[in-house]
Amino acid sequence: PYLTIAEFVARFGLPEVVAMTDAVGDGRIDRPMLVAALVDAQAVADAHIAARYALPLGTVPLVVKKIVADIARAALYPRGAPDGVADQAKLSMRMLERIQSGAMPIPAEVPPQEAASDNPILIAPGRRAYPDGLAGY
Repeated sequence: PYLTIAEFVARFGLPEVVAMTDAVGDGRIDRPMLVAALVDAQAVADAHIAARYALPLGTVPLVVKKIVADIARAALYPRGAPDGVADQAKLSMRMLERIQSGAMPIPAEVPPQEAASDNPILIAPGRRAYPDGLAGY
């Protein structure tokens, strides 16, 4: 996942996360509800990011974590997110559109190392087949 439950709670605080997800009133985080919101937000992010980057992302840049958090947070308000929360989600969606268009690149990942082959290709410098460069031809 791009963002864990612990990271989400650390970003927005336990009281707000409980208030957003506690449908039964027992003072606890509704884990399935929160996981569903995070999965949905990541799917939205992936749909935009896939236009420019290979998925899944090996390391998740902080900006992508912020985007997923903002989108999930807004989705957890069933009667509509408060203005500040809705504004952040809209800003995050605009960032995704900019990532998709290439106007806002995310930090590049280090490509995974290829497995060693049993038949490696060796490249060695050689000498010219025609030392005179075919002068006078």
